[in-house]
Amino acid sequence: MLNSTRPIPVYNGESRWVGAAREYAADPIALLTKLLAQYPDIVHVNLGRRQLVITHNADYLQHILVTHQKNYAHPAAFRRVYTQARGLSLFTSEGEYWRRQRRLFQPAFHRESIAHMDSLFTAETERAIRAWETRADAQSGPFDLQAEIKALTLNVVGRALFGVYMEGEQAGSEGHQFRQALDHTITWMTRRITAMVPVPPAIPTPANRKFQRARDFVRRTLLRIITERRQQPAEAHHDLLQLLVHLRYEDTGQGMTDDQIIREAISFFFAGHETTADTLAWTIYLLSRHPDLQARVRAEVDAVLGGRTPTSSDLPNLPYTLQVIEESMRLFPAAWAISREPLTDDVLGDYTVRAGQIIYLAIYNLHHHPRYWGEPECFNPDRFSPEGRTQWPKHAYLPFGAGPRMCIGKPFGLAEAHTALAHMIQRLAFQAPDGYIARPNAVFNMSIRDGLPVIVARR
Repeated sequence: MLNSTRPIPVYNGESRWVGAAREYAADPIALLTKLLAQYPDIVHVNLGRRQLVITHNADYLQHILVTHQKNYAHPAAFRRVYTQARGLSLFTSEGEYWRRQRRLFQPAFHRESIAHMDSLFTAETERAIRAWETRADAQSGPFDLQAEIKALTLNVVGRALFGVYMEGEQAGSEGHQFRQALDHTITWMTRRITAMVPVPPAIPTPANRKFQRARDFVRRTLLRIITERRQQPAEAHHDLLQLLVHLRYEDTGQGMTDDQIIREAISFFFAGHETTADTLAWTIYLLSRHPDLQARVRAEVDAVLGGRTPTSSDLPNLPYTLQVIEESMRLFPAAWAISREPLTDDVLGDYTVRAGQIIYLAIYNLHHHPRYWGEPECFNPDRFSPEGRTQWPKHAYLPFGAGPRMCIGKPFGLAEAHTALAHMIQRLAFQAPDGYIARPNAVFNMSIRDGLPVIVARR
């Protein structure tokens, strides 16, 4: 069967030696767009030091993530870097340990559990809105809304996972130091993954020493917080950290160790706050360019809420608001690519992939593929109406991945974005400066390059 397949086409970029490394480094999304136009299913991309297989065929992604997911793992190189930074966790583990952790965490991310966090979502959004209303009254002109939204989601996730404010605090405060330490960790991970010749973490370079100090500070701080939480009853707090502390394995009745909780909390933080912030920023940008659709969201919000603050119980009655978020995630998915590595040789359609190859599942290209989406570059939230959903294959839309490893934080992220957007549109109108066009900045997540300048006005 494997011998009857066709060779995967190769894209060498500038040359066989440098490959497309410079193109990828300069603008990964521009390279992906070019590859989608030339290779509608799959392509082997030469990046010099690295070799990737990139696919944006919906059937191939379904094969890898769902029907044959047991044959595909996170690439070993990526697992190694993430584990060095965060330790073994749900995100980095495989096999039986992953399955056990997934079963343990699943109840914590049910809608009923998320509903208890309404006050976190609304309190932080209210703080941000009041600051923006002050800007509107002062007519101070455009400001970087993306940075403000990241501060908002940083505080939501920081309070939910660690019980601390992480943005807007004075320099020297615990929350400020904690946020800086996590930022140092992200920087270190980025350099390790993108470096042509990564320096082993055991070598005491300035960057490695800074990372180790940051990692030690995070662990010490979390250990103190977890110790305090263990001494309190389960109902004392309604946040994710409280759930992590009091979860129990079904087979033993035991909870996680302090070290396990630290590793999982750090992983949830990294997976949580930036993805929601990026989704909200892109959604506000798209609505600012389509005032008619912004007015349609506002009409729905006004009709349902009548001026009161939204809660999770209101979300089922705000379907168009959710459609706008879903279409934003189609055009600009925060998780723009997923990587996997075959454990054994396999066949994708007419092509063979070999064990150990790194395969990029290009979610951005999948969401822009003309085979699955009519007018794929057009912002059209009606694609996600009940009728609109019948027009495209279900596995052509994967902003949270698919299969057993679909993002466990999907209910948390969607509820946070849905509630926050309804709250914002209820109080403010958003307008991008004339002629402004946002450009993607794709690293771990897809943010807006150089921020999002926006002018706000009170309703």
